[in-house]
Amino acid sequence: MPSTYKVGVVFEGLDHASLGLVSRALPETVVSEAGGATTVRATVRAPGPAAAVSQLVESVSKAVPAAVPMRVDQDLVSVSDIARRVGRTRAYVRLLVDGKRGPGRFPPAIGVVGDGIRVWPWSVVPEWFDKVLGVDLGENGVPPLTAAVLDVSFATRRSPELASALGRGWLTS
Repeated sequence: MPSTYKVGVVFEGLDHASLGLVSRALPETVVSEAGGATTVRATVRAPGPAAAVSQLVESVSKAVPAAVPMRVDQDLVSVSDIARRVGRTRAYVRLLVDGKRGPGRFPPAIGVVGDGIRVWPWSVVPEWFDKVLGVDLGENGVPPLTAAVLDVSFATRRSPELASALGRGWLTS
């Protein structure tokens, strides 16, 4: 049974004129530009997160054939961002992620930016709140592993050399 997923994909090949085409063809999408990257976000009903991303990519590619998917946008969030989205205080969320409140086992941050600001892909937050705290935030995203597999798929479409190297098994040996 399909679920609803919030997905975002970073594209190349979308100029200002084509952004309008995407917005008109897919009125439920949000298109944003930052740092030379164009991200298209949408809420998609699909049987799974990979299918949701595929549907978004197909819709954008149909509207703008020159659009090239580069990677899944993992919607990175900090403690402050998490607090704002879940409607709790920053201190409460910091205690959760540090294991000093609640049952612990908060997913590890995938990186640190700036002056020690930890970041997580947003998709792990609603999943953790649901599975560990029993709080349904009403959102499904693209899990990091699924995003990584899709990113490799996008890269192999753009690079025959990479596809060939993967075919030879260099990543699995």
